[in-house]
Amino acid sequence: AELTSTLMRRLLQACARARWPSHPLLEAASRVPMRDAVDWEIDAMYDCFMQLRVDPPRSFPVSAQKLKEREHRALVRRERKERWNQHQSADALMEKGFVKSADACLRVCRLRVDQDVGAGLELEACEAGYLVGCCQDRPGQPELTAGDVIVAIARRNLVALSEDEVEINFGAEFYDGATLLVAPLQRLQTIPLD
Repeated sequence: AELTSTLMRRLLQACARARWPSHPLLEAASRVPMRDAVDWEIDAMYDCFMQLRVDPPRSFPVSAQKLKEREHRALVRRERKERWNQHQSADALMEKGFVKSADACLRVCRLRVDQDVGAGLELEACEAGYLVGCCQDRPGQPELTAGDVIVAIARRNLVALSEDEVEINFGAEFYDGATLLVAPLQRLQTIPLD
């Protein structure tokens, strides 16, 4: 039995809500408009492809309005990502005046992460980021010492965030070789965070 456009639209909408791009289902969906074309359902199916962030097959009929919407969404996503990266980068912290001079206390180092033991760090969230309590011997963090504060990791800011936000941002960029922006807590306490 062949699927109607109504049933296929409903299946695609369920997949989109679940964020589950079933490739066999997507391939079958591309054949439905050829047999049972209803404009509004085809548009709804196309929206499901967009929600799943999957390109529909080339043979899938797309209205000019939907193509414009797709281009606009892509543009908005790129701009949002660019703004986020600018806002969250270590360079942005410096531009915002967090660092007042070139000879500031900040330094850049690399995070070491071992598959078995992780980073071997005891961290505590504070207003300036993640305070390093101690560094274990394995895997070793030769560029970090107890009393340092990690103010940014990769392109994510850790300054003036809630404890949960610090954990989320740090966790999102936690990998071996991640770039850290670090400073001693004593030096940071002399710099206003606003």
